Amino acid sequence: MSVKNRAAIVRIGNSDALALFSADLLWRPVGAVLADALVGAGVERLLIVTNEAPPESLLSAAHETCLIPHGARDRYIDFIRDTDAAVFFTLPALIDAEPLSELFSCAAHLGPTILTSGGEHVAFGLSGSALVEGHELLDNIIADCPSGFRVLEHTSGGLCMPVRNLSELSRAENLCRDRVNARLMASGVRIIGPETCYIAEDAQIEPGATILPGTIIRTGCSVGAGTQLGPYVYIREHCHIGRGCRIGDFVELKNANIADGTKVSHLTYVGDADVGERVNFGCGTVTVNYNGGTKSRTVIGDDAFIGCNTNLVAPVTVGARAYTAAGSTVTHDVPEGALAISRSHQVNKEGYGDRLMKKFKEEKKQ
Repeated sequence: MSVKNRAAIVRIGNSDALALFSADLLWRPVGAVLADALVGAGVERLLIVTNEAPPESLLSAAHETCLIPHGARDRYIDFIRDTDAAVFFTLPALIDAEPLSELFSCAAHLGPTILTSGGEHVAFGLSGSALVEGHELLDNIIADCPSGFRVLEHTSGGLCMPVRNLSELSRAENLCRDRVNARLMASGVRIIGPETCYIAEDAQIEPGATILPGTIIRTGCSVGAGTQLGPYVYIREHCHIGRGCRIGDFVELKNANIADGTKVSHLTYVGDADVGERVNFGCGTVTVNYNGGTKSRTVIGDDAFIGCNTNLVAPVTVGARAYTAAGSTVTHDVPEGALAISRSHQVNKEGYGDRLMKKFKEEKKQ
């Protein structure tokens, strides 16, 4: 039988707990992960007990959200009226909807229940008279499990763990990393050295892509089939990489669209850019997108060739099939099929190197 009128109470004890609720976990706040679980478990009402401003990530977890300070018993009683069962979080926690729903059911049908994972207290479920007394129980159950509570041990492998400090936050982040990578590999994405690859949960990576060690992919990104990323690649927010691309070692992309077949092989920064198909980037290329006040975009057409150590000073467009000579700083648009050269002429001074070396040797003898 389903439990109706589900509520959740989150107690934020101090500024340290508040900081943990707001801490990022694969670029999502801990509070947002908890909020997702509350929504998935059918929670419609949320009470946050805090003397400070609550984390924004928690405020979207229910249709009705109330804030009360510590010790406000009357307002607590008003909140729980007509509630069949509620779950209490007395510390930041990461939890999936499945164990949370199980806790609701146990609390409603079996009485006060504590949810544990690996022997660690994660959350408490209350109903009936115990729910009325819950406000007074909060401080007690932080330190020890009160008598009369049943223990629900979560062992299904879903996310269910407290986060009391940065060490536990790191452990939780590694768990989330492993879950994301396992899901991607099961779908057909090859990940080499998955323990070194951190990929946002919402990243869309097509089967057939290959992720090499040291790759980081943040939120809002997509990667096409046949593309290889890494090693040591940093894909920042809102990057979209097409199929059959090669994004190589020590490359950073930011807010960039990379079309099919393009190669950005090594030591390159591409930010705020729209890059066409089959473009080749030489080593050390930089899109100069920020002047200290505004950010501008670089546009590169299909089949363009960007020579090594090219600086593309945005806003600038490099046309299809155009070339930039190695070492150029490009400040004006390059027409389709053209070659842009922007560098000083080379001057050779005969014998100067020998004279300079002789001078250095003589100075060392003194």
